[in-house]
Amino acid sequence: MLTATMNMRPAKQRWAVLTALPVLAALTLLIIDFLSPPRFSPPGPIVWSRKFGDYEIRIFHEEWSDHDGIFTRLCDKLPSTISHRLRGNRLPGGIEVLRNHKRVYSAYGYDFNVLTVGTNEAAGLDLTGNGIPDIALVDSCWTSRWATFLLFECGPKFKKLSEIGTEASDHPKLEDLDGDGKPELTIENLGWRNAMFEPDPLPIVILRWQDGKYVRAADLMAKPAPPMNELAERAERIRNGVWREHQFVPDELLESVIELLYTGHEDLAWKFIDQAWKPGQAMKQEFIDSVRNTPAFEDKESGLEERF
Repeated sequence: MLTATMNMRPAKQRWAVLTALPVLAALTLLIIDFLSPPRFSPPGPIVWSRKFGDYEIRIFHEEWSDHDGIFTRLCDKLPSTISHRLRGNRLPGGIEVLRNHKRVYSAYGYDFNVLTVGTNEAAGLDLTGNGIPDIALVDSCWTSRWATFLLFECGPKFKKLSEIGTEASDHPKLEDLDGDGKPELTIENLGWRNAMFEPDPLPIVILRWQDGKYVRAADLMAKPAPPMNELAERAERIRNGVWREHQFVPDELLESVIELLYTGHEDLAWKFIDQAWKPGQAMKQEFIDSVRNTPAFEDKESGLEERF
């Protein structure tokens, strides 16, 4: 009897090992999956595609109704690395770039669309003047009123050139405003959304491609300054008007300062603040710092932030 019992133990141990192996293998695969880059899975059918040269661009889209559902609330409570993996392609939009039938880029988003230059789609056009075809896209989230401009170079090496946030309205736009053959980019400066004082509407910024990056086209944004007597009357009206506590500063003051800054009159803008500020009113330096620290625009890809 003792011998039979002893013979059964190795058999049970072998069975336990054999049972545990699939579990260990599954856990190993799960860990590898979490540590590896997320795989792209189209979130829906192709809604737009274009081929040029060695490239093919595909845009996917599918409506998704669980933005406020249980799945979303669960993911919001999890650590970001786990949440990102679980969400996967839960965003309704996606883009895929193929070169010689091999994927070189993919991303999820909300609503990808190709911009136009005149009547031409900005896909396969030379938008930077270096003779290499590019593609310009916008990813828009209409519920939160923001959009992201994306510019890619489709040459021997595929690369992202620019990523700039803007308001999801009539912008961004591509149009050759100075006749040099390269379209300028017009955006609404989303940087003010993070400022202490938010104007409405957001200021318009014109950017040109120069030395491998977008820079502010100050000459194209320039306008004559308002007459000095008009500015003096406006400053007096603001200074003697009602300053509501919840506003920090009157709307007309913020709008006037932004108008002067974005049309090429920075010195006048700072002087106007001094003239229009109500005596004894707090937050003046905070207002000036907020304006100075708000980028005229920000390109996440190049890391460029232009400030006044």
